[in-house]
Amino acid sequence: MRNTLREMDLAKSKIQEIHGLMAGTVRFATIEGVMRTWLSPAIARFQRQHEQVTFSGTVTGSPAVYDQLSSDAVDIGVAMEVDLPADIEVIERYPTHFIAVARPDHPLAGCDSITLEALVGCSLAMLNGSFLTRQLVNAASVRIGKTFRVIFEMDNIEMLKLHVLANGGMTILPSYAISQVELSRGDLVAIPMQGTACLACSTVLCKRRDRRMTHAARAFVETLCTVPMTTHP
Repeated sequence: MRNTLREMDLAKSKIQEIHGLMAGTVRFATIEGVMRTWLSPAIARFQRQHEQVTFSGTVTGSPAVYDQLSSDAVDIGVAMEVDLPADIEVIERYPTHFIAVARPDHPLAGCDSITLEALVGCSLAMLNGSFLTRQLVNAASVRIGKTFRVIFEMDNIEMLKLHVLANGGMTILPSYAISQVELSRGDLVAIPMQGTACLACSTVLCKRRDRRMTHAARAFVETLCTVPMTTHP
């Protein structure tokens, strides 16, 4: 049934393309961190130019993004690059930097950069173990032989930032998970993570290999590849 619906979408898209129209639905799956600062603004700009194009998306973890791509449920996905399935094709790869996020009154808020070792003993609010960010932090903890003091866990980045804002402490996030607008308000500061134990990975824009995309989906991918993924290294 899904394949039949896909063929119908492609046929409609081809007819629209012949007539010079841009219409249809772009389906996507994405991790939370890029939605507010990168993907949502890009979608808004695209729709201002192509009013007949609609979007349907889900926000989930990286493994689920790959699952939805593999099952042909979505056109494109944005995920952290981890255990990349053989049937997934990377369209664009973005080196991902990490930051420590805290209120301006935190003792370490004035640092130009910070190491993981410096966070030992600090009260941390962290994403839970289903997030690659937390998995990388846990792996780094083993590498440096230190234990971090995690006093609050959450499965939602926006709620995690609100917790830090209300209760103090510090969290570790991909740099694109906090916007320049948030930083310009002065409520939170972002401190680049540095050092030999620094976290490292990439975030990828991807699709299922050999998937035929509609004209609208292809056009959006081309547009998205011209938009820098917001970072604060």
